[in-house]
Amino acid sequence: MLVCDEPDNDGITTIDISTMETAILNGLATTEYTIYFYENEDDAEEGLPGMAIENPETYTNTVANTQHIYCRLENINTACYNVSSFDIVVQNVPEILTPTPLYGCDTLENGVATFMLNEKNAEILNGQSDISVSYYESETAYINGLNAL
Repeated sequence: MLVCDEPDNDGITTIDISTMETAILNGLATTEYTIYFYENEDDAEEGLPGMAIENPETYTNTVANTQHIYCRLENINTACYNVSSFDIVVQNVPEILTPTPLYGCDTLENGVATFMLNEKNAEILNGQSDISVSYYESETAYINGLNAL
């Protein structure tokens, strides 16, 4: 489970781990099974509800950057269960620097100039890797993910 670290890039964030329930159920009926989340495997195996994560919808990880979470899938009719796990991986939010102005020449004196926006990528990224930069004509286009330049 990949999540962004908000707001301070300390590796700790609040997330909704209950969003993993569909994958955990893998097609099983929600009316026949209960899912509990735990921070350690022994508690998951014991199945003590008091040791389960109380509010999986607003869980704050306790181990920075990567934390192992155990889930217990229990049949409500038979009490048969299985324990599995997944990792929460907290990724830093990229720092975006405001670039210096980009100047162009209006050689035809018609109010139009050509710009190579990607010339500013290195300045915007400031050494960060594995991040892509996209440009849009308007904020609305960006919000809707339409027509990247």
